[in-house]
Amino acid sequence: MEKMAQAELDEDSDDLMAEVRAAAREVAAELGPDASEDEFIRAMQARSADLSRAHNERPQDDLGGLSPAQVRRLLAAKLSDPDGAVRLRRDLALDQLKGSALLFNTRVLLGLAEERDGLLATQHGNLRVAVVRELIEQFRWKHDRGWYEERSITEQDVWPVHITRVV
Repeated sequence: MEKMAQAELDEDSDDLMAEVRAAAREVAAELGPDASEDEFIRAMQARSADLSRAHNERPQDDLGGLSPAQVRRLLAAKLSDPDGAVRLRRDLALDQLKGSALLFNTRVLLGLAEERDGLLATQHGNLRVAVVRELIEQFRWKHDRGWYEERSITEQDVWPVHITRVV
């Protein structure tokens, strides 16, 4: 598992370096051969900021289809902010929420916690693997459930479980 994670990091690092090299070539071509080192550095800083902004706004499968910026906004949301990412509406009837997977999953998680008089957590504060496996079977979500059967999984591997616990 560690080797796979390291391979993914190495691949991500290689992709990033290729992107940085391409940006440097583009900046050098745009500035021309007479540009100073300071001009090149300022242009690369601007390009880097653009690449970072684009990355943070791009939806990612690992984040449940959200962008890093959306996840940051969601995690920092204040329920009292009328324009926040998460808002409580007291005027909704339960019937209006029947299609909400998050509500369904939250009720499953809370029901399991109540049934067991609490759920033990790992040292990192996550749900234990056995609980994650159980929740995968009971939760509403769109993915094939068979992918996890042959491997050790954690809450972090299953976004619907993680986000439900966090919320």
